Amino acid sequence: MDTPDTKDHAADEAKGDVPSEGTGIVNREASAPVSSTSSRSTPSVSGNVAANVVGQFVFILSGFVLPRLVFDRIGVEMLGVWDFGWALVAHLTLVGGGVLSAVSREVAQYTGNHDVGRLRSAISTCFLLFAVVGAIVAIITAAAAAYIPVFLPDISVGAIADARWVVVLLGLSSAIHFPFHVFNGVITGHQRYVLHNAIASGTHVATIAIVVTVVLLGFGLPAMAGVYLLGEFAAGGIKLFYARRICGEWRIARCHVSRDMLRHVLSFGTKTLLRSVSTVILYQTNLVLVGYFLGVEAVALFARPRSLIRAVDRVIQKVAMVFTPRASHLQARGEHESLLQTIHQASQYILYLALPSVLLLALIGGPLLEVWMGGKFANGRLIAVLAIGQVAVFAQRGAYHVLMGMAHHGWPAFAEFVASLVGIAMTVMLVGYLDMGLIGAALGLVVPMALVNLFVTPVYACRVLGASPLGFWYGAAAKPVLLAIPFGVVLALTRVLVTGGPALTVVVGVASASAVYAVLLWRFAVTPAQRTSIVRRLSRLRGPKRAALQPASTTARTRGSDSQ
Repeated sequence: MDTPDTKDHAADEAKGDVPSEGTGIVNREASAPVSSTSSRSTPSVSGNVAANVVGQFVFILSGFVLPRLVFDRIGVEMLGVWDFGWALVAHLTLVGGGVLSAVSREVAQYTGNHDVGRLRSAISTCFLLFAVVGAIVAIITAAAAAYIPVFLPDISVGAIADARWVVVLLGLSSAIHFPFHVFNGVITGHQRYVLHNAIASGTHVATIAIVVTVVLLGFGLPAMAGVYLLGEFAAGGIKLFYARRICGEWRIARCHVSRDMLRHVLSFGTKTLLRSVSTVILYQTNLVLVGYFLGVEAVALFARPRSLIRAVDRVIQKVAMVFTPRASHLQARGEHESLLQTIHQASQYILYLALPSVLLLALIGGPLLEVWMGGKFANGRLIAVLAIGQVAVFAQRGAYHVLMGMAHHGWPAFAEFVASLVGIAMTVMLVGYLDMGLIGAALGLVVPMALVNLFVTPVYACRVLGASPLGFWYGAAAKPVLLAIPFGVVLALTRVLVTGGPALTVVVGVASASAVYAVLLWRFAVTPAQRTSIVRRLSRLRGPKRAALQPASTTARTRGSDSQ
């Protein structure tokens, strides 16, 4: 995480990728043209990728601030409760059945087909479905809050009430996120990722600023969770406003709700649900088991290095998301060669980001944790195991999202679901019975999923697209691996040669390695056309100022020579 012919649409119907004309989906206005706002040229892939990366870094930077503040002001037990609350609430996203990602794909396909009737049917049906899901999530949240002492047996009596409020308020924010996600799907379905990230980043920064203020004023975890709930309401209102501006054709009305459309999105969502379950088990159930076997303080100690891995994962996920609506568009057009190029491009973009990130965390993750949270959290061995174990998972994010755009993501999702169950069994065995502690939890987290993403997902993707697995791996990974080697060498030398403390190691290592990597990317990864575009955009920032300083006569002569 960029207009089909009739025959291509019919071919997709035969494969079950889109509903057929006779499915009963409301189509009263199928012949109505999509407005100019919907039919604008597709934003560039590189622009959408850049927007998602920049937007996600806002979340990453804020993630460094809040945990340390909670640790200093409220204590390690409350930090563990906060982490546990988010982990428990994350399980509630599974109630959505994996259909959250269906909205963006449906909007992309039906807008590309110029089919307003189906567009309205998809949005209205999903909104009703998500409203029901949100109500169910709210009920489950209330029930889960009552069992906090069961989930955390060693929690102090004074922390139980706060933990319950955290679960309830964060659960309610998850509940209202479901219906609001429809508006987000309209924005991303039109591949307007710059706007999507501006809304998400802006509301998140505002929310974090208020949360920090609340903590500094002496309020506790319930007040923090309440601010997140209010922030979700604000973000939903802004998304609604801009969704209406981008696509004036969509409506949410009971007459547009279709039972056949509901079956269609649930079919797509069932495949995605397996992946969602895998992700929650991979990151959240694993953390719950750490709390159960090792205590609430161990949750905080394990969650911090894991959160750095998750930060990288969220950036990768944001890059991969760009390719889901793009693949859906290309499939609707029947552009097979473009799909091959897209999966290759997605994998390369992701590896350019993932490989240096993994090297950074594996080589100087310990000093980074010490600077961030203090010496108690600086477990370099733990973060190295987590980082290296995620390389294969990161590498296949792009391929999976291309398959998702084609509605061919069922088998990879099922394989990851099985791997996640194996990972939980490994965690129970390694932590609960072999006493391997946090390292055992890390191995249970990464090993099974790494095997699936090394051998199952790439082979399946190549089979679907008719490509050679060896050719795919070489074409996607050769250049990113070669460019990452100097980055890793500089970091390793920094770790050995710089002895002025963890802060100096981190600053010198990141600055020097990033400078080397940036030069290599500019020279060997950025195409001449992209370099020209970047230089042109930078020159435009200076252009108005130069034009204002240019004499009027000179400007007139220039225009005259241009006309000649």
